[in-house]
Amino acid sequence: MPPLGNPYIFCIGYNKCGTSALHAFFEANGIASVHWDGGLLARTMLSNAVEGRKVFDGYDQDYRAFLDMFFFNDRIAIEGIEFFRLMDRDYPNSLFVYNTRDMQAWLQSRRNHASKAAGSLLQRYLMILNTTSETIVLDHWAERRLRFEAALATYFAGSPRLLTVDIDAEDVPAQLADFLNLEPNAAAWRRVNATARP
Repeated sequence: MPPLGNPYIFCIGYNKCGTSALHAFFEANGIASVHWDGGLLARTMLSNAVEGRKVFDGYDQDYRAFLDMFFFNDRIAIEGIEFFRLMDRDYPNSLFVYNTRDMQAWLQSRRNHASKAAGSLLQRYLMILNTTSETIVLDHWAERRLRFEAALATYFAGSPRLLTVDIDAEDVPAQLADFLNLEPNAAAWRRVNATARP
């Protein structure tokens, strides 16, 4: 586990909000980081919560930073970032980064995202919501994000342990360095795994 004064860092922004870039940044700055892990990270979080274990049990001995806590198939979507209260309870004094971006840009990036292994995120969500309407999916994503942001604002009101960072801002490395008390390797901040526009 990270020693005292070297807290866990939970990046609780949605996928397609710079999680790969943040992961690369942490690694370049010597912070052991786990990103998505093929969906196993989110599935482990859910299993741990159900079984009464710490939410990152199985990962918390090896990693300090956690990102892209999602799992999707055509039946279920696990948005592990929504377990932020459990993260805070299980790992007191940890730091939280809400990595975000413009809503419309994020929706389009999610809409266009597809991987060789898992296929189109939009197609999977159409099946999860049992609809043929892209509008319903996009509205669902937007509404879920707005509810999440409201919950964060309430839970972390006045807390210095949450940093909200727009991943398209020019000073992301400086914001992170100040928040995490480290010397940034600014050259390590770059777009990674960006979804191509159609």
